[in-house]
Amino acid sequence: MISWIVENGGEVNVVVKNTAEAGRSTWAPRDFAVGDVLAKIPLSICFKAEDADLLVKHAAAAHLWSDINNSSSPLQPYYQALPNRSEVWAMHSIPEPYLPLVQNPPTERAIVANHDKLTNSWQLHKEQLQAALGPETSIEDMRYTMSLLVTRLFELGEDGLRLVPLLDMANHWNDCNHTHPVEKCRPGSSERCVVWRAAEPLAAGDEVCNFYKFMLQDRSVLQYGFLQSGPVEHQLSGLDRPDFKPEDPWEEKEAGENGPLLFEGTPSAIVVELYRLQQLQSTLVKLDTELTPSIKPHPRDVSGYYLQTMLTWRRQRQEAIAAEIQRLQRQLQRLQAAEERVQQLQSLGLGLPQSAYDSFTAALQKQGAQLNVTVKSTADRGYCKADATASNTCSSRIQPAALLAGFPPSAVFATRDVKAGNALAVMPLKNTIRVASGAEGLAETAVRLMLEMHQQASQAAAGTEKADASSGNSTAAFWRAFYAALPPLGTVAGVFGIPPDYLPLIQEPAVEAGIKAYQVELLNAWDKHRPAIEAVDPSLTLQELRHVTGLLNARLVSYEYGSFVVPLMGLASHQVNNNCPHADYLDYCPGSAAAQQAAAGQEPQQEAGAEEDDLCIVWAAGADVAAGQEVCSSYGYLMPDVALLQYGVLLQDNTTATAAAAAGKAERLELNAMDRHDFDPKQPFAPLKSGHEAPEPFSGTPQQALAEVARLVVRHTNLTSIEAHHAAAAVNPSAYDRGGMLLAQMRVWRQRRIAALEAEIERLIKSYGLDQEAVQQQVSVLLLVQQQQQQEEWQAQAAAKKAAAESKAAGSSSAAAAGSQGAAVNGAAAGGDEESDPWQDVVHWVKEHGAVVNVDVRYVSPEAGRAVFTQRAMKKGELLVALPLDLAFSAAKHGGNGPNELAAANLLGMMADQSSPMQTYFASLPTKEELLSPLVSMPEEYLPLLQSDLAVESVNIFQQRVNQFWEAYQPDFQAQVPGVTLEDFKWARALLATRFFGGDAEHGSILLPLLDMANHMRHCPNYQVVSPCPTDESRRCVHWLAGSYLLPGQEVCTFYQFMLNDRTMLQYGFLQSEMPELHTLDRADSGNVSTAWTQYHGNKFGPPPFNGSLSETQAELARLRALAAELVSGDAAAAAAKPVADDAGGRLLSLVLRWRQMRQEAVKREVLLLEAREQQLKAGKLPGVVERFMSWLAENGAQVHEAVQIRQDAGSHSLVATGAIAAGQHLAVIPLKTAVAVYTGDLLDEAPRLWRDMIHPASPRRPYWDMLPANGSVFSYYNLPLQYLGLIQHASTEESIADMRGDIEAFLQDNPEILTKAEMTIVDVLHVLSLIATRVYEFQREGTFMIPFVDLAKHCNGCTNRLAVHRCGPIDASPSPASDAAVTSSDELCIYWKTGSAIAAGEDVCMGHGYLLPDRALLQYGFVLSQQQATGKADNGAGQQQQPLELSAVDRHDLPTAVMPWQYRLEAKGPPPAFAGTSKQSAAEVERLTKLAAALAAGDAAAAAAKPAPGDESGLLLSMIKQWRQQRQQAVAAAIKGLQASASASAVV
Repeated sequence: MISWIVENGGEVNVVVKNTAEAGRSTWAPRDFAVGDVLAKIPLSICFKAEDADLLVKHAAAAHLWSDINNSSSPLQPYYQALPNRSEVWAMHSIPEPYLPLVQNPPTERAIVANHDKLTNSWQLHKEQLQAALGPETSIEDMRYTMSLLVTRLFELGEDGLRLVPLLDMANHWNDCNHTHPVEKCRPGSSERCVVWRAAEPLAAGDEVCNFYKFMLQDRSVLQYGFLQSGPVEHQLSGLDRPDFKPEDPWEEKEAGENGPLLFEGTPSAIVVELYRLQQLQSTLVKLDTELTPSIKPHPRDVSGYYLQTMLTWRRQRQEAIAAEIQRLQRQLQRLQAAEERVQQLQSLGLGLPQSAYDSFTAALQKQGAQLNVTVKSTADRGYCKADATASNTCSSRIQPAALLAGFPPSAVFATRDVKAGNALAVMPLKNTIRVASGAEGLAETAVRLMLEMHQQASQAAAGTEKADASSGNSTAAFWRAFYAALPPLGTVAGVFGIPPDYLPLIQEPAVEAGIKAYQVELLNAWDKHRPAIEAVDPSLTLQELRHVTGLLNARLVSYEYGSFVVPLMGLASHQVNNNCPHADYLDYCPGSAAAQQAAAGQEPQQEAGAEEDDLCIVWAAGADVAAGQEVCSSYGYLMPDVALLQYGVLLQDNTTATAAAAAGKAERLELNAMDRHDFDPKQPFAPLKSGHEAPEPFSGTPQQALAEVARLVVRHTNLTSIEAHHAAAAVNPSAYDRGGMLLAQMRVWRQRRIAALEAEIERLIKSYGLDQEAVQQQVSVLLLVQQQQQQEEWQAQAAAKKAAAESKAAGSSSAAAAGSQGAAVNGAAAGGDEESDPWQDVVHWVKEHGAVVNVDVRYVSPEAGRAVFTQRAMKKGELLVALPLDLAFSAAKHGGNGPNELAAANLLGMMADQSSPMQTYFASLPTKEELLSPLVSMPEEYLPLLQSDLAVESVNIFQQRVNQFWEAYQPDFQAQVPGVTLEDFKWARALLATRFFGGDAEHGSILLPLLDMANHMRHCPNYQVVSPCPTDESRRCVHWLAGSYLLPGQEVCTFYQFMLNDRTMLQYGFLQSEMPELHTLDRADSGNVSTAWTQYHGNKFGPPPFNGSLSETQAELARLRALAAELVSGDAAAAAAKPVADDAGGRLLSLVLRWRQMRQEAVKREVLLLEAREQQLKAGKLPGVVERFMSWLAENGAQVHEAVQIRQDAGSHSLVATGAIAAGQHLAVIPLKTAVAVYTGDLLDEAPRLWRDMIHPASPRRPYWDMLPANGSVFSYYNLPLQYLGLIQHASTEESIADMRGDIEAFLQDNPEILTKAEMTIVDVLHVLSLIATRVYEFQREGTFMIPFVDLAKHCNGCTNRLAVHRCGPIDASPSPASDAAVTSSDELCIYWKTGSAIAAGEDVCMGHGYLLPDRALLQYGFVLSQQQATGKADNGAGQQQQPLELSAVDRHDLPTAVMPWQYRLEAKGPPPAFAGTSKQSAAEVERLTKLAAALAAGDAAAAAAKPAPGDESGLLLSMIKQWRQQRQQAVAAAIKGLQASASASAVV
């Protein structure tokens, strides 16, 4: 072969040997230098695999086999040197009996899938191949050539995949660096060669390696058939790593020189990983004893070589797991100790012990430092001055290496008075840490420092510290003392420690790229030094290196000799106001020979390199410093972004306040460096040119100012867009961000950044007198340019994504995939611009055709796909989308009123019609590969996994119906749509099964473009109604309305119908994580196949909870326990199940297996609930209404103050304080999702919706509805019996109530379907309206709600308790703006109920509905206002005269004629004004009130004779009206008396 290579123009400078250790391999016969040619292999003799997919049907393997058997092939010398069949192993050739040794189901399935792929291709092309290659050709021949191709092909760029003679004999090493590019074989030649060059020196007798790609041991064994030697032997195999992906077992892990990163995490994460590894180790050991001895060599593995290889790998695998367990146990021990140290110090309220700082300063002095300062812990804050504006106090101090976990910082204080210009400290340069330049140098230094610190800590733990002290080793003692004075692990941030997930909060590409570059350098240093790090302690972590790098970065100062960390100055504070006067510089150390020579005017004479030994850092006072005063240090003028991102410091709000005040200037917000006009994106972390001075604000010509304002406005727009808000809000705390403090600080910084931009824009507009219109025009131009750039970037990303998808699809395609989706249908579904976004195209299309769209559609992730999001905040009832029905696909017009087979056939016909106006919509529908509907596509082999006759029968009936329709109409169908297949038809049927919405009577069930992109959610409150379109009333639209408050950028859900998880799995192909109930299949009332899936149609809430007697409960328990045992018995078969050919990726199998698990969990949950019910029934103690209500609140995340309890009065509930509650405490925190959103814009539409929820036994709010007063126990002007109107004795009020009632009844009579559909009467409607009128609270932003628990409180006019909406949090914590800014969904919001004044034990807990006058209290809220409710004070005691209430609104002089009493002073929070007028006006008012008193007295007889009316059978409301009449007359009499007294007093005067 070597001779043949040379004869064909090649060059070979290596030899081939066959050794026991390396097998057949390549070796160096002489020394080679870097760059020397090892061999040149002409491309002309390299077999080219034309099929990148490597499938038999594409002839690559067949072509190779044909050429191998062609004796005249010019490549025969190469073929004769290839290994025989028993010497080459790959995925295609692993014997199936060996698969249990892999002991990883996803990997085993992937191997079987490759076998199946080969088998399917062989069966498909067997006759063709045997005709071409000979009848003796078998699948084993194809298996052999496929294995050769998979294990020996080289990717040569544009020259394709090639078998390269000689090069493929070199053994793979993970650390091999030799190269083999394609170049001209020799200068001037047109022939091209693979040129193999040495990348490092080789000595004669060295093995010459090759590098495929970095591989862990499982990859080399299972894909290439060999074991590697070296460090990889001791590393976890890929399938044992925590980042192993079952869905992609061959995913290549990112790896550096020494392999992929080892696992590290927080202590809790390590505990979880240890448990996983220990379980894995246990299962591997168990299999070794049970199964391994029984596995014998397979006929393909005659010598047993590959079996032995796999057994050796298993042994290495277990050893690697054991080593990893030991490493993690050591890591856990160290990190737990570090964590406990931080927690202990924090719990004591102290920083590091003062002794740590004292030891450090003493050690520094022993090294020759001269100190006029000392270091103190600032934890107790006791040194802070009262004057918050004074300089050099704690109020204006920040720590350069911010202790983000709340760990208190240190500070430096003067020990004596120091005059300006004198030294605060003089420190030898040799006692600093020299840091190499740049990010790479910093990372390299950090590695060395981390190892030294770790070794010092280990020596201290081993008692070496005392030995150093006794031996006088002061240098070691100094460094140990310094390290002990540094902040502990987990308390330092900065550019190297910012979690990648936090970068979206920055929104400046150059800065984000800079941070990534810094962190890449750190990662490179870690990988480069991993062997040295692991030699010291394998349990050291990358997070510890980040911590040390942060320590260095935050303390770095630069001099002419380089950059250094100066220990003492690193413990001082940087001034928040950026005006620290002190300075530091290099000089000769006092008393040194060089200093003496310099003092004598002589040039210091020193040996080379000795100069630095005589240098000291002088820290000089720039102003007088008094003894005990804090001493600052300066790192230059820090801008807000530099302070936070580089040093880990959040500057305070008063960043420029102190400096501005001192200079007599107005305070201004500081622009971030990244937002300034002089920001250089090529050097995002370059220091300010102004050094220690504040940078100058922008100045220029008016035209330049206009351009600058436009630039700032665009930045502001980008930062405040819905997309930016959503991206920022989606960021979750990192495990390494203690308490989420850094995230909270970044959110606050982001808000301040936006405010600073606004302030600068305002400054420039005012300073330059800029015209707003001109600014807007300039902004429009910039935004247009930005949009074009974004579009180009998006198109490039889309093209790359498409190419990657095509490549991946090609790599995993099978012979059966060729006809996917049908030519005709494929053309329809893929129409349009390849680079367009089909979802956005649908949005544009529906808007162009009359739709109103107030939502966005965005791609979320490969798992979640696309989803719908709000563009702005929305209250209940606001329009999300109005979609004309003529844009929908209607079943009624294409096959009947449902998603049936005829409708599916017509849908395919429309898709094939390129002139169909719905082509844009069709292009957005999921492909066959994306769509999952097990009812349509469930393979027969999976049916036993369902373990349900009902489910199996349902699948069989559905699939039989589809197949029968296809068989009956196939000829006609294919004539209409040429090329259509059964698979296409199943796809269309699945589309209808998974995407249909209910329409109106004309359209029936419909496919709704855009609306079908929303994800289904159980109990989703959003709803649809059909009514005239807002843009054209002659057309009808589906109006999609918000069902509750939605945040800007929040995902908008939809609700198909109530479904348990077996229904969603079988029909829709997904599982609801929030669905814990028994599945339909497992319910005692499941019924038969014709009723099981329809019993909840039109039902929003599903089945009610089990509510049987004791004997019925026990019988149901027995049934469910038997079912649980039956399901468990099927687990073994489920675990052994493998994907069938029609489910090549195993996606459907994975769904079924996950469903089985959720099904079993649901059965277990129901058993636990029934066991609890059984005990309650036996004890006769079922929970009451209040207990169920409070349990429901707690289950939904509500929190109630321990001193607030529900008091059960006769027929009603209220709240009482059982203990003292201080002002400012939270009475309750109620999740917004438990409150009932009320759309007040159309209450007659809202009432039936609420009623259906209120009466359903399975309503999720059932415990709340049960707490509400029953029909006939709550009253308002809606259900006030008309017979009582005369008792009001106020004509316009009586008329108004009568008209309102008449309008309601007339509307309901004209629309009887409203009552019929909701199963309610007019009395029920009036009851619901009264509940709304008496119990709702309105929030300006979120809308109107009925609030559980809060609405039990009694009204009081003087009540100071208040409601506010914030992000949910502990009841004893105060909500913060930073926390509120992190909200991404209204489900994260809570209603905080806070006391405005102290509440004593025994007092009612109140809540106000505004300032109520007596008639409004009665007519709207249905209660008589008591003295205490009216005044906020307790009723007078016995013997004291009762003060009359205020006049009702109906009796006041200032109630307008057209205004009802419940509309009077609606927004007022205090009492109405007293009557004021002239004596004549007062006399007239007395006369009016006197006549009113007489009229009321005249009506007393009728009131006394009144009997309870229908609807008030108990007479409760009648008695309240009578009581109000008495109070009313007393108030009128008191008003007359007061006016007369005032008139008498005036007469006396």
